[in-house]
Amino acid sequence: MTKVYKNGDDTCNSKLEFMKKYYANAYSGSFASTNGVMVTCEQFADLIGYQGDPCYEMDINKIYKYTSKYDLYNPIKGQPSFTFWHN
Repeated sequence: MTKVYKNGDDTCNSKLEFMKKYYANAYSGSFASTNGVMVTCEQFADLIGYQGDPCYEMDINKIYKYTSKYDLYNPIKGQPSFTFWHN
C-alpha cells in the first residue's frame, strides 16, 4: 500500500505499477493476482480489518507491506499491520 498526495494520480499510478511488478519481492512465493486501485485510508483499513486510520502512521509516496486477516494465502490472526518496504 502507499499513501499519495491528494490529486496525485500520476504518482499513484506509477506506485501501483511498481507494486504489481515487484509484488513477489515483498511477499516471497506470492504474486499479484489483482490490479491495485486507489481508495481512501479508511476504506483500506476496512478491507484489511485494521482498527483505526493507517494514514496517520504513513509517509507520503512510500510503499508499505501489510498483513491482513483476509489474505487469500497467508491470513493472520489478530490485528493487521504494515511496515515500510520501498520508496
